[in-house]
Amino acid sequence: MKLYCPQHYIDGITNAWIIKPTSNCSGHGIMLSRNLHTIKQKMTIASVFKNSYILQKYISKTNP
Repeated sequence: MKLYCPQHYIDGITNAWIIKPTSNCSGHGIMLSRNLHTIKQKMTIASVFKNSYILQKYISKTNP
């Protein structure tokens, strides 16, 4: 598995996620989280205030 998917150890519940506002914030408001509850809470609050966010999975650089 390690040969074909070097980041197999971060799949599932240990993923790190980047939460970024879609507005032109120049890096302000970016958060990192591994906690699904925190991410869902942030998205719920964002929808109340009509804010938009981009959620990206963090993928670290791996050496072959």
